[in-house]
Amino acid sequence: MKHSPTITQTSRSKMQATLAVARLTVAALAFTAISASVGIAQDAALTGADVKGPVTLRMVSCCKPTYFGPAVDEWNKANPDIKIEQEVIPFAQLNDILESRLRSQDSTFDILIVDPPRTAAFAAKRYLKDLTAAFTDKVKDKINPESLNAVTFQNKLYAIPVFNSTQILIYNSDMLEKAGIKPPSIKPEERTTWEQVVADAKTVKEKLKVEYGIGFSQGQSYYQLQPIIMSAGGETGLSGPNNLTPNVNNDAWKKAMSWYGGLFATGIAPRGVPFTQMDAIFTSGKAPFLATSTDRVREFQKQNLKFGVAAFPKFAGGKAYTPCDSFALGLNPYSKHQVQAAKFLEWIGTTKEGGFASAAESPNVPANLLIRDEVSMQMEKAGTNLTGLTDLIKFETSNTCVHRPASVAYIQFETAFTQKNMDIVNGADAATSLDAMQNQLKTDFSRIR
Repeated sequence: MKHSPTITQTSRSKMQATLAVARLTVAALAFTAISASVGIAQDAALTGADVKGPVTLRMVSCCKPTYFGPAVDEWNKANPDIKIEQEVIPFAQLNDILESRLRSQDSTFDILIVDPPRTAAFAAKRYLKDLTAAFTDKVKDKINPESLNAVTFQNKLYAIPVFNSTQILIYNSDMLEKAGIKPPSIKPEERTTWEQVVADAKTVKEKLKVEYGIGFSQGQSYYQLQPIIMSAGGETGLSGPNNLTPNVNNDAWKKAMSWYGGLFATGIAPRGVPFTQMDAIFTSGKAPFLATSTDRVREFQKQNLKFGVAAFPKFAGGKAYTPCDSFALGLNPYSKHQVQAAKFLEWIGTTKEGGFASAAESPNVPANLLIRDEVSMQMEKAGTNLTGLTDLIKFETSNTCVHRPASVAYIQFETAFTQKNMDIVNGADAATSLDAMQNQLKTDFSRIR
């Protein structure tokens, strides 16, 4: 999971790929006492060590106030001398606003939300405070290593991961049963193939006379398409020194994107429907399958929907991959209260109390290892056909997780991908579109060198 405004498949120029983050209620979590004394050492490299008295910190957050709201509220109750105020920005505008403010060395905010694939670009521009010295020992064995890798650039840590993510295949168990289809397995070692999913989707569509076979919750995004491309034999699309060499028009990329475009061309996937409405296509019974992220589990449970969860498919003969990473928090390098802000980052990222507070209204997988399995198990126990969900999340995070490429040019890459992907969804030839994307990226990247 994504947080852009409504995206239609005919308004490509304004689209930006978005992240898999939505709300989740984690029931019955008791918040214990919080103390600011979790204490980042007052390293001379951090500003604010000499500040006396109460301070008010400002955090630039994203998407919905509830993502970090419960954690901010719990922190403020226990720490009246270090109060935090949130400023929430829509995801589609987040990058431009942060770039503008940090370029002007804006010191009016202290904490900022970090989208992991943008870490390299922000670090290279010195838009993030280097947290290596202050946090390396504190995050060890407390935060998922894969999540830490995603916010590390040139061996330096630039943010504290709060959330993580992985993709799953959700299915309508009643529809599959009526069509005589065996449900796909939740066990990663028994994961189904995309070829089988499409065949089953066609069978259900024909037998039950439903409109579609499968929807993709984030099908406009590189985030969701990356593991499909890689399972077909493709790489991330960026390679070479600093990941500034594009390679998006090879045979594997063309195979994967031709396959994907074909789903929409044949009506297996819904062409002309905004991707923001893909969940509704599934929940209204218009398709038996939905490729999505784990955040939808809690959302669909709240709707009392009967569904099952399967491991994210792979192509026959290909390897299994799943996307990972989600929001982290970093420090504004121009903040005057970095010591105080770092205390909050340590609490939310490396303590059970902070972890549970951050999970209270977020459906994402926590990056905090102290609570990850407990939160996952609560989701698993809250539904049927979900036995094994905790083990699946743990397995995918450790074994099939693939990061979006760390590159100072990632934003240009993602934007170009979204545009060409939408061309393909709307009927453009995949090979021609990817050739054009390759040429475009070569030109764009030449300016960076």
